[in-house]
Amino acid sequence: MRKFIRGILEFLRMTVLLMFFVGIIGQMENSVIKMIIGHEGYEIFRFGGNFMFLIGDLLLFAVLYRNSWQFRGWYTEDAERLPKRVTRMMLGSGVACILLPILIASALLI
Repeated sequence: MRKFIRGILEFLRMTVLLMFFVGIIGQMENSVIKMIIGHEGYEIFRFGGNFMFLIGDLLLFAVLYRNSWQFRGWYTEDAERLPKRVTRMMLGSGVACILLPILIASALLI
């Protein structure tokens, strides 16, 4: 029973961390894209860009959680870090998903 309660608490902790992480990073990404293409261009670009940002944010969150935050929570049993190769692939993909909409938006303005 104790293991189950710790698992539930860790799930709630992970959910709160995810909401804060995606919320804060998402606001920064939207501010950058609005500075680059302006408010009018942002309305056109909003859906595809925000979707790519979200995918990138989720990949970065997964790496941060599995390699660092997981070991500081209530449920640390059976916790393993991601292999280095997987970590690099997820970080690279996440950064690419975040930078791609910004690069496309800045290229559209040229």
